[in-house]
Amino acid sequence: MANNWDASIKLLSPVDLSTNFTVDTIKPGASFDVQANVEIGSQIFQFATGYKLRIWVRNVSTFTLVAAKTIAGSLTGSPTPYNAVLTVNIPPTWTASPGDVLDVLASYEMDAVSQSDYSMATSGQFVVVA
Repeated sequence: MANNWDASIKLLSPVDLSTNFTVDTIKPGASFDVQANVEIGSQIFQFATGYKLRIWVRNVSTFTLVAAKTIAGSLTGSPTPYNAVLTVNIPPTWTASPGDVLDVLASYEMDAVSQSDYSMATSGQFVVVA
């Protein structure tokens, strides 16, 4: 559970397209989704106005960024905790070679009336296969 005054990414996972199944291996340039399980504490959520989720796919083998995407939305606050799974599609425009190891890095920004809260997470690693 997030602290009452925090917004957190609780889990970050690259998943097979349109599923909840974690990616272990992926073909070069194949589309996949990234799921971020986010949680916002009840005290700060009552002032929530919006969020921004930034996603970066990194090639750990070559120390390069292969994809990046940002989604944003509005939030209507209430005095209860908030939980959601945000899904971001990574289109088939990235490149990597078979054998390269990838991971996903994310930051989550939750905006409230007079402040923002930030969180970050890194996924497990997965490998590009021929």
